[in-house]
Amino acid sequence: MTAVTDRQKLSYIAAQAADARVNVELETEGMTLNIGPQHPATHGTLRIVAQLDGEQVIRAEPMAGYMHRGYEKLSEVRTYLQVTALINRIDWLGSFANEVPFILAAERLMEVEAPPRARWIRTMLFELSRIANLILFLGDMGVQLGAVTPVFFAFRDREFVLDQIEKATGGRFHPMFDRIGGLKDDLPAGWIESTRSSMDKVRSFCDEMEDLLLGSEIFQQRTRGIGVIPKDVAMQYGLSGPNARGSGIDWDLRRDNCIGLAYDELDWKVWTHPDGDSFARFWVRLQEVREAATMIEQLCDGLPSGPVMAKVPRIIKVPEGEAYVNTENPLGEMGYYLVSQGGLTPFRLKIRSASFNNVSITPWLLRGRLRTRHHHDPRFALLHPGGHRPMTSLFALELAYWQETLIRVLVGLAAALGLTGAVVYLYLFKFVSFMQSRLGPMEAGPYGSLQLLAEVGKWLQKEDVTPERADKFVFGIAPAVVLTSTFLIFVVIPAGPNAVIADLATGIYYVLGVSSLSVIGILMAGWASANKYALIGGLRAAGQLIAHEPPAGARRGGRGHHRRQPQPAGHRRRAGRR
Repeated sequence: MTAVTDRQKLSYIAAQAADARVNVELETEGMTLNIGPQHPATHGTLRIVAQLDGEQVIRAEPMAGYMHRGYEKLSEVRTYLQVTALINRIDWLGSFANEVPFILAAERLMEVEAPPRARWIRTMLFELSRIANLILFLGDMGVQLGAVTPVFFAFRDREFVLDQIEKATGGRFHPMFDRIGGLKDDLPAGWIESTRSSMDKVRSFCDEMEDLLLGSEIFQQRTRGIGVIPKDVAMQYGLSGPNARGSGIDWDLRRDNCIGLAYDELDWKVWTHPDGDSFARFWVRLQEVREAATMIEQLCDGLPSGPVMAKVPRIIKVPEGEAYVNTENPLGEMGYYLVSQGGLTPFRLKIRSASFNNVSITPWLLRGRLRTRHHHDPRFALLHPGGHRPMTSLFALELAYWQETLIRVLVGLAAALGLTGAVVYLYLFKFVSFMQSRLGPMEAGPYGSLQLLAEVGKWLQKEDVTPERADKFVFGIAPAVVLTSTFLIFVVIPAGPNAVIADLATGIYYVLGVSSLSVIGILMAGWASANKYALIGGLRAAGQLIAHEPPAGARRGGRGHHRRQPQPAGHRRRAGRR
């Protein structure tokens, strides 16, 4: 770990500010670039409006609120139990952790305390949610920097953690398991042993991340000194969680303000890093995953016996009053300010989420930075036929020729294999159709290790390709229409420097037009199935495609993607321009 002094941090910030003033005397025309928003079905949609001066970011404003669904107002017409169904969705990856501070606030007003066993189980599920959240961050961080393997490891090992949450609560992402006065149920038999085993896999994942990413020179070059947030700036913006501890702020609500959970009975450590850059924030999250696994093992070893639910009325009416409870959630401080007038529902509810404060520092963090441009990198020159070609030697031309030839051969082989696989797939269905009534094995292979393959085989045997009352001809050619439009899209994708069929403007509209053919195939399948639900599903999918493609085409074509900035009064245009 390399500590960065305050003087070095201030010097780095001053250098960035000096770069931002380079073009002050030049009358350059600014550009506004919309980064996002992503598809409306993407959870956590974010849009950043960046104002550029050439390659430099002058201003970047995050547009939060695309996923704001009025939880605070909806809670006023829901019972306290129903509110947990709403707040589960504030942080999908945090799952159970979202419920805890709200329940603790209600318990404070009712002067109810959960039994010791319930508090320990709450803490275990809280830390399992933390691990499930941070594991995905650690794996996805590698993808953002060019390493694809870590995210596959993350999805693989996160399943073990989600399995434990599901075994205890019945839900993977939305448990609705916490109750005022305790928990819905006790732990199932064998849960403690399987949780210990899953923690061993979590530790192995952390070791793999340390080898794959922290031990990589490329990863360190792309994270060290990047996005430096000094300690005082982090405190001014109200950062919390790993983002604050990555800037050297030794503050953790689990230790400093433990309410209703069992952290004060465990032996654990708060991890901080002094550098305040991207590497430091990644490193802190990695250590917190290890620390959470250690805490869960301590909780499994010392779990007390007894009930998991205190005596509370069947119909919950929280007494009149106000309470604010905050906890250390995976993303940072999560707080609920609850106001009750003695009714069945909250009178008012204010939610303090960690992400709002953490995202608010984006304008400060991005100001003065340079926008990345891969197409000027010589390593990418051969992938951009219309760009610069710094490699003009005979070797470079020969390399481009063989690259184009190899791509053509691979495309031809892929098409042949795809056609052969489709024919074999159809004949396989005909061959196993007479076996539809078979139940099949329930535990195939040693200890059920091959059960997944057996399930696939049973599915193939039980299901027919074509519905019983369908128009078999129309239903059969519908997939061909969809696949044909998909493969025709690749006609405009350059296969090499000399294999460019259409330019960008023609190509993007060609893609939009050809991809629209898939809408016809979807509607054909829905109509021919003789099933109203399938037809409604086809209409919905077609509606999504039709609604998504015209805006995408307009933006790709240059409309709405950027706009000119208004010029101030008295601005004089540059010489030579009309």
